[in-house]
Amino acid sequence: MSAEIRSSDSSVRLPRIVFPLFAALILFPAVGHSQAIVKPPIIDKQDIRFNRLSVGGKPFKKWVIAIAQDNYGFIWLGTDDGLYRYDGYTLRPYRHDANNPRSLSDNTVKVVYKDRAGVLWIGTGFGGLDRLDPATDVFTHYSHDPDDNRSLSNNTVGAIYQDGAGSLWVGTNAGLDRLDSANRRFFHYALPPDDFARGSAVAALNEDSQGDFWVGSTQGVYTLQRSNGRFSYVPNGPMVSRGPGGEFINGLERDRSGILWLSSVLRPWFSAFNAKTREFTNYAFSGEESGSLRVSGVNAIHEDRNGMLWVATNHDGLLKFDRAHKTFVRYSTSPSGSLPDSVETLFEDSEGNMWLGGHAGVSRFETVPSPFVSYRHESHHPNSLRSEEVLCVHADARGFLWIGTQVGLHRLDRRTGQMVFYQHDPKNPYSLSYDEVSVIREDGSGGLWIGTHGGGLNRFDRVSERFFAYRHNPKDPQSLSSDLIQCLWVDLEGVLWVGTHGGGLNRFDPATGHFKAYNNDPRDPHSLSEDNVREIFADRTGTLWIGTNHGLNRFDRRSEQFTVYLHDSHNPATLSHNSIGSIFEDRRGTLWIGTRSGLDRFDRTRGSFQTFTTNDGIADDAIEAIRE
Repeated sequence: MSAEIRSSDSSVRLPRIVFPLFAALILFPAVGHSQAIVKPPIIDKQDIRFNRLSVGGKPFKKWVIAIAQDNYGFIWLGTDDGLYRYDGYTLRPYRHDANNPRSLSDNTVKVVYKDRAGVLWIGTGFGGLDRLDPATDVFTHYSHDPDDNRSLSNNTVGAIYQDGAGSLWVGTNAGLDRLDSANRRFFHYALPPDDFARGSAVAALNEDSQGDFWVGSTQGVYTLQRSNGRFSYVPNGPMVSRGPGGEFINGLERDRSGILWLSSVLRPWFSAFNAKTREFTNYAFSGEESGSLRVSGVNAIHEDRNGMLWVATNHDGLLKFDRAHKTFVRYSTSPSGSLPDSVETLFEDSEGNMWLGGHAGVSRFETVPSPFVSYRHESHHPNSLRSEEVLCVHADARGFLWIGTQVGLHRLDRRTGQMVFYQHDPKNPYSLSYDEVSVIREDGSGGLWIGTHGGGLNRFDRVSERFFAYRHNPKDPQSLSSDLIQCLWVDLEGVLWVGTHGGGLNRFDPATGHFKAYNNDPRDPHSLSEDNVREIFADRTGTLWIGTNHGLNRFDRRSEQFTVYLHDSHNPATLSHNSIGSIFEDRRGTLWIGTRSGLDRFDRTRGSFQTFTTNDGIADDAIEAIRE
């Protein structure tokens, strides 16, 4: 049990008596029969962004067994190679030093627990229990001494828990201990000496809403009557067989409604115990049979601050249990590898972030799903993107999302998640003319125009789902001037303008299907400044602005002449750079130009520019997009 668990009512008090070393075994009274296993449907999702913990660009690859957070906000990671403190930027290791008696007692850290006073308790695999004061970084050791029957019962600590009365309980491989902090002595509560429980190790501790103390062990689950120190075996727990390896309760989590959740790493289900009705309900999440060599058991259960139940499994990834709809949402191995199939421990920090530890390190995520949904290429998923290199995206008037990639065009129905893929087919003249889709625009009638970087311009007919291509023909001056399309714009009059690489600006006449090209003429100062057109924009007056790699152009439709604005290093009121990345008009009618050297605000009355750079707070001087 690695995360802090809320204790029960603080009115619970321990009697001032010393209990016998071996308590008698009695049956847990008035427990209802375990109900049949419920198998909720499983929904696979990827609506959570998992971030793997990295420091200095390198992933943290230790085996993370336990996680906690102290009162200073530091995250503590218990691993198979020591204890680590994470401050959000760096990791500070704490390891055993044979020459330092105040160092960590053992490098295998199984439990990290913060008590209500803010003190950290460290349960180790072979060195016993350590108390760490975060303010001094000094470890105080509690270890087993065979000559002292009031020392820790065993040096392998599997669980730590502070009850409602403030007493600290420690589960070891030899049973259950309660610490008397005043004199650093332990009271021992050995599990009943029957054939089944002999040698049982304690792996989980908690209290239910009725004040009963629960003990999860390698041989089943028990309750402890603290008034007389007697254990009661709970026969109707989540396991159905009792014997060597038959029962192993490694997790006990009490939710806000008082339900106690019991988990086992040996079975593909977990159980909910209702303390009021004294009944169990079992929930299965895997189709693996109990005899399988790859049983997906539960390593940890946690209820977050929003009341959502999270289940960490050792083969099925992370599960979110929607108790209202009785469904599981499963998050298995993420494309980035930030979520492995095996999750060993769960912890929720003070900001509501969930931390997941395991053999592959530690990852974290926000418990509230991100508003962003990732669409990626998945080789085993035919409904995914065919390429992760997305070149353009357009949301049409009908709600479809059109995605241009290097390998073709995708149409995504966001309501259903259905993806339709279009690609060039040499045998089909009505297929997409070229697979590298660089730009997508929709005209006023709902027609879709697709520009490619090598195959010219395409008009898509939604009814027939045919593509009609417009290509450059060197023998036809009224054809498209270049097959390398970089930008498209449909103006207020419904005219389609095409910006090309090397072919200048084109105006399309839908009546004739012809194009009129506007190119640079070195002899004409009123021609287009350069034939590499990167951006086209029409302002509210209908004036057309053309961005190139050699200046900004204003186009006069009547005279069909261009006014060119260029950078002048001797004049700070000119364009900051000749390479234009974006053009935008705000709600007040101010024109903004993004260049490679900053953001320019254009004063159309004076014909001057005011430049904003990183010195004014912009993140980068190369501006590729502007939105208000």
